[in-house]
Amino acid sequence: MKEMKKICENQRKFERFSLPVALSIPALSDLPLIPEDVSAGGVMVIVSRKPEADRLLECTMQISGGAAFNCQARIAWERDNGTDPSSWSVGLTFELSEQEQRKLDDHVRDLVSEYWGEQSVPDSPESYIR
Repeated sequence: MKEMKKICENQRKFERFSLPVALSIPALSDLPLIPEDVSAGGVMVIVSRKPEADRLLECTMQISGGAAFNCQARIAWERDNGTDPSSWSVGLTFELSEQEQRKLDDHVRDLVSEYWGEQSVPDSPESYIR
């Protein structure tokens, strides 16, 4: 299992970070969603309604004190959490151009440095990645 996790992590294009981010995705929730983690590639959120697989969603992202921006996200995967009341973990992939993804990645890294301090984006960022 550990080996499988490592392989999956190596396939990620962007590192994931814990940051104060709020998402508005009306198709998934009437309330703002707070992602478990965020990267320029996407986020993972927990919702109370079962989402439709591979659906394209309109969303607005607000990152810690920065300007809100609109984007589209695709449901990459969903998992029933087996809770009562019901909840699902949902992986969302941002539908952005390469240029927009690089810009978002730079912005996220800048915020990580601001939020966590100068040593927040080390060569080996395991302590900042979920």
